[in-house]
Amino acid sequence: MGGIGKTTLTRKAHDNLPIRYHFDIRVWVTISQEYRGRNVLLDALHCILKQTNIVKENDYDTMDDCELADLVQKNLKGSRYLVVVDDIWSADVWDSRRVIFPNYNNGSRILLTTRETEVAIYANTSSPHEMNVLNLENSWK
Repeated sequence: MGGIGKTTLTRKAHDNLPIRYHFDIRVWVTISQEYRGRNVLLDALHCILKQTNIVKENDYDTMDDCELADLVQKNLKGSRYLVVVDDIWSADVWDSRRVIFPNYNNGSRILLTTRETEVAIYANTSSPHEMNVLNLENSWK
């Protein structure tokens, strides 16, 4: 269900100080129902650029999606990263995006938010956390 706090909870975890110190790079990309792959790559590069001196803001408009994906991979390599993939709607989209976030067995993590339980189960190696509808008081908090 939309509006029950998935993104808010994820944002609080993403911005939590111990988490910020634990990960070298934190990336936040929003997929949404109208998926635009190029925008996801550009959002990821923008997050990486803000946190490192590795990525230079080249003319990304002249690069194709494969070049952008390669640039994301290269700039995450060797870093412990947290990637939030917010509001993902389909397993096909997850399959197309997960390859740009390689597993280097260094403690990096990918956190997904979705309304679709099937997508969470498909993408996750552990059981997904299901959100409950908040009461009025907690929803305002």
